[in-house]
Amino acid sequence: GNPTYTVSVADDAGNTYNEAIHAITYQHGRSYIFYAYVSNALVNGDKITITTSSLESRVAVASEFKGILDVSPLDQTLENPTGTNNTAQSNNPSVGPTGTTSQADELIIGVIGTEDASGDAGVGTWENSFIDGPTIKTSVAATYQWRVSLGYLIAYSTGTFTAAKTVTNTPYWAASIATFKAAPAPDAVDVRAKIFLEGPYSGGSMSTDLNPSDLPTSDPYSLGESVAGGFFASHTDIVDWVKLELRSDETTVAGTSAAFIKSDGSIVGLDGVNAVRFTGVSSGDYYVVVYHRNHLAVMSAAKVSLPNCLAYDFTTGSGQYYGGTNAANELETGVWGMVAGDGNGNGQVQNDDNESVWKPDNGLSGYKNSDFNLNGQVQNDDNEEHWKPNNGKGTQVPPELP
Repeated sequence: GNPTYTVSVADDAGNTYNEAIHAITYQHGRSYIFYAYVSNALVNGDKITITTSSLESRVAVASEFKGILDVSPLDQTLENPTGTNNTAQSNNPSVGPTGTTSQADELIIGVIGTEDASGDAGVGTWENSFIDGPTIKTSVAATYQWRVSLGYLIAYSTGTFTAAKTVTNTPYWAASIATFKAAPAPDAVDVRAKIFLEGPYSGGSMSTDLNPSDLPTSDPYSLGESVAGGFFASHTDIVDWVKLELRSDETTVAGTSAAFIKSDGSIVGLDGVNAVRFTGVSSGDYYVVVYHRNHLAVMSAAKVSLPNCLAYDFTTGSGQYYGGTNAANELETGVWGMVAGDGNGNGQVQNDDNESVWKPDNGLSGYKNSDFNLNGQVQNDDNEEHWKPNNGKGTQVPPELP
């Protein structure tokens, strides 16, 4: 309980660490919470150094969280026991409730130190929906060892919070809690859309012949996006990569994202399930543009209010497309989709798509822009059924302004 006992934290990158709170259980141990906004990234080999007054044993854990305010993030703090000469001993260490948090989105950190007389009695279980963080105890050969455990909770509404654990063997303990304000979330909109590609379309859905072995794990549009190996084997309904674009007017691009198109025509984000999220784009009205590597790009006939709960459905008629019947093909009665045959992706189905793209690849297999029906084979049917009927057609999407 010595009030002159000091603790300081520094790292090799020069970040500034501040003490949020500490708790003391007299003559047994303490628990501290320090925090830093990492403005200088630590690299492999960098150290975090904790300097304390001389003690027989000390131990620490560290965790990294993103999305916290970089200036004045600390909100509520509390310690238990309070003061410097009180003790706490039980199987239910806890601290709280805190004061009411000042904003809805906050990170709640609880740190509980326990004096373990045997084994791992202080590991215990976090209560109140706190998530297990790191825990470690001193390695000094002594009758009693001090264990420190970190738990955390991400709060989405204001409130009061209590950090608590259930342990065994009735240890002495010291518990600290601190809440940290999250930075405002960047503008973002979720986009839902549905479209069919003419090439792989048949009878209401699209084939997935390229999945999994021929689909690349990196996007083919040079956007720098990728998925892990084995992703497609667990998302067997994905047909191919597409590029989705939002325009604030007919020629001004507001955002671009790689995405996937599924066999039912739905366009999803890189998790293979949910809507495509555009970070840094505010809610509002936008044209939705869809690109595919060997089909003509299309754009919605009018602006779409985003985020949208119901998908913008290109498939229901030519009136869904900017340019109408010139922009899309009727794949079967009442079903419309993107035009196949643009092997070089220049927005036109022309002779060079045949001469420079399809002919040199004819007979090859794999992920080829000359494979207009996306079956993994470059064959005569790509030319006869897709390039020839569409030769002379062009995208109706206006050129974007630089």
